[in-house]
Amino acid sequence: MENSNEIGLLIFDLDGTLFKSDKSNIEAVKKAVSQLNAEIPVDEEKIRMHLGEVSDRFYKNLLPKDKIFLWHELRLKTREQYPKYISEFGELFPDVIETLKTLKKRGYKLALCSNCGILYLDSVISNFDMRNYFDYKECVGENNLTKSEIIEKIKNKFPGLKPAIIGDRIHDIEAARKTNALSIGALYGYGRDEPKEADIQINRFSELLDIFL
Repeated sequence: MENSNEIGLLIFDLDGTLFKSDKSNIEAVKKAVSQLNAEIPVDEEKIRMHLGEVSDRFYKNLLPKDKIFLWHELRLKTREQYPKYISEFGELFPDVIETLKTLKKRGYKLALCSNCGILYLDSVISNFDMRNYFDYKECVGENNLTKSEIIEKIKNKFPGLKPAIIGDRIHDIEAARKTNALSIGALYGYGRDEPKEADIQINRFSELLDIFL
């Protein structure tokens, strides 16, 4: 599917698409590592590289091989920091609110689907007062569904509307393929070259307004 004129349902990824999350995640991980009292190097570039992955993979990738057994404890301690550091360091990418508002006025149904946990999702949504822009939201940590399964669930909630998936990582594009959705790759996010695999690429979030008229 490559015809954006047929689309009525827009499903957004969070990190690297709506939310510029690198600084808040880096600071939260640093704090969590300091609380573990373990000699674990914090590689900021590695954190950026793995943002948007499911949580167990994210935390395991941050740890050296001899410390991987600490991933669950690192996740717990990092999650405790999210409300504080999302509020202090988090920010949306430029024009996110204005673009969502315009798309909603144009009649599109908007949904949010993320690999994150419930506390993280709620912290971002609440901190930026975004709740009213989405007709539905769900994260992987909520019901232990994969991103593709959540997208199928969202499609069933809005029958008859053809979907587009907007994200910055290869798993967003793969989920779009599995669910017969248009894929839009956010080149400004954390996926490096991964968004180039999408049907359409954008360099700025506001470019969605030129695609979905």
